[in-house]
Amino acid sequence: MSIDNRQRLTTDIAREFPNGIMHYTKTVLSTIVNFPERRVCCKFCPFCLYDRNNTASYCAVTRQTLYAIEKGVGYDCPLELLDD
Repeated sequence: MSIDNRQRLTTDIAREFPNGIMHYTKTVLSTIVNFPERRVCCKFCPFCLYDRNNTASYCAVTRQTLYAIEKGVGYDCPLELLDD
């Protein structure tokens, strides 16, 4: 999510809930992500996004800033390996 979109979402939430949010309803996303030749790394993940200037990458799921995306996954990565 870009900074502009995040700010817009924050503003929309504040406008929609002027007295604050009392609780959140939790949900779970379950999806299959395929990686080539068992190379499981952020570089090949569809959830790995780049900022407008291509200077940083981040995870669309965890919102974690990612470093060395070709070497592995972020420490909060929720993906679990399945048996082939």
